[in-house]
Amino acid sequence: MQDRTKTNKYLKEYRECRVNTCTNRVFNGGHMCSTHRYRFKIYGCYDLPSHVGEPSQLIVEIAPDWSAGKCKVHGYLRENQMYRSHMNEGKYKTKGCRRCVLDRNIKNKYGFKDGIDEYERLAKEQNNSCLICKNKFNSITNDTEQKRTLAIDHRHKTGKFRGIICCNCNSGLGYFKDSIEALQSAIDYLNQHK
Repeated sequence: MQDRTKTNKYLKEYRECRVNTCTNRVFNGGHMCSTHRYRFKIYGCYDLPSHVGEPSQLIVEIAPDWSAGKCKVHGYLRENQMYRSHMNEGKYKTKGCRRCVLDRNIKNKYGFKDGIDEYERLAKEQNNSCLICKNKFNSITNDTEQKRTLAIDHRHKTGKFRGIICCNCNSGLGYFKDSIEALQSAIDYLNQHK
């Protein structure tokens, strides 16, 4: 076999693929380029097999009529299982379902290791009820519900997780800017005007 080592002014020394008709460069000290290495691994030869006149072995999966998209983890999804983005005029995101997006957001924002599974465990421990108003709510991941009813509360200064409360109580704490003095003043005001 002839040595096919060549030189140029940029790459001092490089080797060409050992397949006679190929002039691709070989990297990582091999004898074949990545194209012919892949072909030899899959087909057992350097040339592509001819598929003329042979039946296709490719299995085409057809989505069901009710499907609004497909998730890599959960398969075909209905419209209420898709994540609706608030950006881009409310169109559906194609990457992942609503459960996958919530799982990723909970892991990244609050540092839960198990993501949505840990959230559901904590909500179940408190009987799916708010820690402040004691009302019972549905889970965040209920597919029939479009609104989030239980929210993850955290300190805005430190980002530390505090508990799972309803969205109304979470918004109220946010409007009062987590100020104990402001909340006590609101309690005193309500007591004065019973």
